Amino acid sequence: MEISKIVDELSDEEKRIYWTQSANDYFRNIKYSKEFINISKKLESEEELNFEQWDYIIKRLFLVTCKALNEEDQVKFIDKVVYILSKIGKKISVKNGYLYNECTKMIEFINSIEMEKEINSDLVDGLDKTSNSKENSELSVLLKQHGEASIFRDNQDAYFEAYDYSEKGYISESESVYINTMYRSYIREKNLVNEYNK
Repeated sequence: MEISKIVDELSDEEKRIYWTQSANDYFRNIKYSKEFINISKKLESEEELNFEQWDYIIKRLFLVTCKALNEEDQVKFIDKVVYILSKIGKKISVKNGYLYNECTKMIEFINSIEMEKEINSDLVDGLDKTSNSKENSELSVLLKQHGEASIFRDNQDAYFEAYDYSEKGYISESESVYINTMYRSYIREKNLVNEYNK
């Protein structure tokens, strides 16, 4: 599949959303489309999808996945050094003290980038399996994975923003919520990967 060819098939409005907004924005747009809702209803009632429905959903999930991969943050060498120093700093500092909290926030920042990569890798694998098998059960799993990935990305973005503006040496309640929600969606997504083998 080629991105440019698939995008050419989209309506002008969908093209605009795809090129100008985030992977999550595009996923939300297709999630509430008439076609997507019809496909979801068929999956719930275990009806077979026709060729057009498979074509619609696989191509759009491919676009979401490509956009998510393109948006991935990269862990640079300096980040790895800071990560190691933060792990050490957390161990030798007073729990909930200034240094402890700053180290924790940096560790969670880098952990989220690694989790994001794993989730995106799972989405690529799931898309490959589903597009080859054309099994409704696998498509259902893949859609749930995308749902969890969307939750993860929303909370990761919120955490990054909160981290930028938060008080130094202090983990705010909102930062804690974003961190915990990221981990929960990550775990649920990883559990869904096992559903392909059932």
